[in-house]
Amino acid sequence: MAKTTEFPRAPQRYIELPDFSPPKYQKHSEYTTNLTRILKNLHPHREINILLAYASYTGGHRSVAESLREFFEEIPWVKVSVVNVLDHLGGKGSRNIQIAFHSFIIQRLRFLRSWAFRKAFEGNRFLYWLVNSLIKGGSWANRIFLNRIRQEGINLVVSSGANVNSLFSYWKKKRKIEFPVYSILTDFRAHQIWAQACLDGYYVASEQVKQDLVRFGVREEKIKITGIPIKRRFSSRLDLPKNQLRKKLGLDDDLPLILMMGGSLGLGPYEEVAASLNKLNPSVQVVFVTGTNEKMKARLLELKKQWKIPVKILAYIENLDEWIEASDIVITKPGGVSFSEVAARKKPIIRINTKSSLENIQSQQLERIYPNFFSIQLEELNRKVKDLLKVEAKKEALNGSGYISSIQRAADTIGIDILESFITRQREKQSVKRNI
Repeated sequence: MAKTTEFPRAPQRYIELPDFSPPKYQKHSEYTTNLTRILKNLHPHREINILLAYASYTGGHRSVAESLREFFEEIPWVKVSVVNVLDHLGGKGSRNIQIAFHSFIIQRLRFLRSWAFRKAFEGNRFLYWLVNSLIKGGSWANRIFLNRIRQEGINLVVSSGANVNSLFSYWKKKRKIEFPVYSILTDFRAHQIWAQACLDGYYVASEQVKQDLVRFGVREEKIKITGIPIKRRFSSRLDLPKNQLRKKLGLDDDLPLILMMGGSLGLGPYEEVAASLNKLNPSVQVVFVTGTNEKMKARLLELKKQWKIPVKILAYIENLDEWIEASDIVITKPGGVSFSEVAARKKPIIRINTKSSLENIQSQQLERIYPNFFSIQLEELNRKVKDLLKVEAKKEALNGSGYISSIQRAADTIGIDILESFITRQREKQSVKRNI
């Protein structure tokens, strides 16, 4: 896994492009054709030093950056690094304070967060000014980070965070940086902080997200619909069949598996879901993934003694792709990245309704693009689980789902487009210089 606080040294030297064969995990001809065309059109060129930036201690924004890193690392003339901008605001103590503050806002001031998101989706001008002003005012805290970017010879930045968009747009406006900045949106609706005047391009999940950005002033030609990129392992075929995979994970092969995730912070109605599923007849087995929420993990371990159904309680897990593949139904929050990772495996997804404005807005879009997404009340859970377990849920519809096809190659599509855009830009600059 790439370090998130160190940049690789990337000397800016002219190099002869080495022989290249497409990454071995790639099979489809479209990818091979596009990449071959890029390489044929290239002359010896400086190494391209790419920075993938996010600013979050939750998992989705980082996962998007790492999915692009997997693509760029396959290109021999690209240097790539992943960085969490928040790590440059202070030491370990500062990091712990930021994580605690973020968790406090989500858990204790949920109404305030929900209000802010709702206003941001509506396009509230005061909120837009306020957030950008705070990021602008705090940019001095990132001056060391800015200096490192300059010293390392970064050629382009790919942002997977709205706050990162705002920061780099401000730096571009003030001519503190000259390189292009592209943005990958991580959700199925866009709020206005994503839309920044000085960014060079946007990659989005759907037509709805594109229209959101256009509504906030982004020119339509800057936006491309690609799907949300995910790591390869979520869309690659696993070596083990499902029954052997369950055996490897210590699961009962005779019982349906319900997997519940609450994001990296482990938020969600775990106790209520457990109490409901415990009443199911015939029985199921359940795996709860609680992320960094140690209190919830401890609480579930305590309650586990009262349940008759087999239950596993896990914190953060590296092989999440295997657990998703082994499951029959996934209960999760409607985050763009976690949804895409599950949808790539064509699993039914249940979301338990909450009062969250962001989740409600997201859910409306997910129900439109993925026929196996269900947003329901807690009281409906057992009936919905029984219905989904009776038949293999809507496989024919899923096989024809355009969104599933797009996310399975989104990282490659975005990576190719960014390289082509950058190379074209460099050629145009060189052409202008020659004509002067």
